[in-house]
Amino acid sequence: MNYDVHTYWRNSDESDEALKLKEILIDNNVQTFSLVEFPIDPHPLPMFESHVSATNLPAIEAQLVTNRVNCSILIHKKLMITCMTTQQVRDGSVPQ
Repeated sequence: MNYDVHTYWRNSDESDEALKLKEILIDNNVQTFSLVEFPIDPHPLPMFESHVSATNLPAIEAQLVTNRVNCSILIHKKLMITCMTTQQVRDGSVPQ
């Protein structure tokens, strides 16, 4: 199982902190994606996404907790669904 890690920020100070977290992830060979500088459904704040394997998650999570300062971090199992509505994402329902 793989995991998505979303790192969120609210202001320029937290944006700088998020960039530092991204560097930590890159240094640990975690796949990271571009910064998204504005809220985009279902994400309420600017963020970037990373992908972490289940094997590496405990070590990566420890790094994030230690270094996150004021950024918010969401970790969830990677969803293998290609088409979901915003409401389905929010309430966790999955089309069959």
